[in-house]
Amino acid sequence: MSYRDIQKHVAELYGLEISDGAITHITDKLLPELKALATTPSGGALSFCLARCHSLQDKT
Repeated sequence: MSYRDIQKHVAELYGLEISDGAITHITDKLLPELKALATTPSGGALSFCLARCHSLQDKT
């Protein structure tokens, strides 16, 4: 996803504008944890599910 895609998605979901710098800061925090999780036996699928569940939870 590009910065523009993420900005559009956040705007649609939350009605917020987010800067490129904020996106970078957030992804810099998340990526190491998702990469570590992906190295566990079922981590690849689990990391996707956790990210998706978090996204769905925020919509409710």
